[in-house]
Amino acid sequence: MFVPLMVDPSHVVSVDMSEPTTTTTHERRDSGHYKGDMSQLQLQLAKPSPSPRAYVKSLPPLDVRSYFSRLAVECGAVNLGHGFPNLPVPKFIKEAAAEAIMSPDCHQYAPPKGLASLRQAIAREHSTAMGRPLDPETNVIVTAGANEGILSILQTFVEPGDEVVIFSPAYDNYISHLHILSATPIYIPLRTPSGAPIEDSFDATTLNASDLTIDMDELRSRMTPRTKVIILNTPHNPTGKVWTQKECEAVGEVARECGVVVVCDEVYDRYVYPPATHTPLASLPGCWENTLTVYSAGKTFGITGWRVGWIVGPSSLIKSVLPIHSELIYAANTPLQAALSHILPSLSSESCFFPTLRTRYTTLLATLTSALDTVGLRYIHPQGGMFVLVDGRGIAVPDEFVCARTGGMRVAAFLAKEGGVGVLPLDQLGGSAPRTGPLNPMAPIWLRVAFCKTEETMREAAERLVKLKPYIHY
Repeated sequence: MFVPLMVDPSHVVSVDMSEPTTTTTHERRDSGHYKGDMSQLQLQLAKPSPSPRAYVKSLPPLDVRSYFSRLAVECGAVNLGHGFPNLPVPKFIKEAAAEAIMSPDCHQYAPPKGLASLRQAIAREHSTAMGRPLDPETNVIVTAGANEGILSILQTFVEPGDEVVIFSPAYDNYISHLHILSATPIYIPLRTPSGAPIEDSFDATTLNASDLTIDMDELRSRMTPRTKVIILNTPHNPTGKVWTQKECEAVGEVARECGVVVVCDEVYDRYVYPPATHTPLASLPGCWENTLTVYSAGKTFGITGWRVGWIVGPSSLIKSVLPIHSELIYAANTPLQAALSHILPSLSSESCFFPTLRTRYTTLLATLTSALDTVGLRYIHPQGGMFVLVDGRGIAVPDEFVCARTGGMRVAAFLAKEGGVGVLPLDQLGGSAPRTGPLNPMAPIWLRVAFCKTEETMREAAERLVKLKPYIHY
């Protein structure tokens, strides 16, 4: 088989293409026009390697999560940047996985829709919350994590040049998916009680995520014939906002008026802290028909490495998404689907599992916020999820601290290297509209801090944060 040779353009030697076509290779070699054999000529004529598309070339060699995770290891910092739990995985979950791995029936492809046993468990699990019986054959697709589910949905309904509404600051992978599809994100900002987008202004000592709102008139005004999807994330990453039933109804009404699909990312639905309550948008009157809800076993059970999720929705939309999902990955991994088909039903006998976990997370959150209060750092108190947004603008990084970057990268690097705590700078996650015009010096520098860690980890992080008090000046 012929494999074309690829060389750097600077290595290509020019060849005189005006030579008479009747001159043979032997004659050219003898006459001095060409020295070498045909393989060398082939090398000289080879075209340069294909160039990646512009979006790919814009990506850093190391994503921001990996960068700060590596920096945390190098500095011996407590890693509160990457949002994976380090809590011990419960025994009944590990036993289910081990049993599935040892089974002779769990090592080949599953059906693209997912194992029937898991789809049945998912349908039973969500029927009550959705307020309707779910058919495991027509209302469920098992995916390779929630991210693949969202990408499959977007690939199904979004053409290049189409628009997708997101509420910012948003989970950054939404934006990545849209860039991959050559689609346009339409950013509708979450606003503080003053009416300002939280990316631009934050003057409260502490704000509850429930105080963040959306201007529904702004949402309506940004809808166009090119708008195909609205993505609603509740509980919201990174702010921790839990959308109220009234807010969900308003979004659903706009979606119906404009004939668009709503993608509800509800991967943190089990992590809602009283008095907040979670209402699935798809359960509201008139919202089921155009809503696809995405879930994650990784987030639900603290097993992010399993990479299994699922989509729940009306048969008309599920039927449309299934072929794309099948073309992307064909099927999610079989043994862990089998394990989850046992884990979900077992929750009836493990009825204290989620209440106990929520209580534990509430305690871990209190450990973090107590330290933030002690040092005087401003933050948004979450209603749900696993993150706290901290305003790092008040961290006075010394001039002698060496860092080639500015803004959130500089503050986060200082916290890791000098404070011993790893966080993620929100401005590097890409979930907000690109800034235009001069930078507002009073704009917050948001840092995302995870609290889905062990008590020991959170106590150590809290002790290190308290030592930063001399550097806090708003």
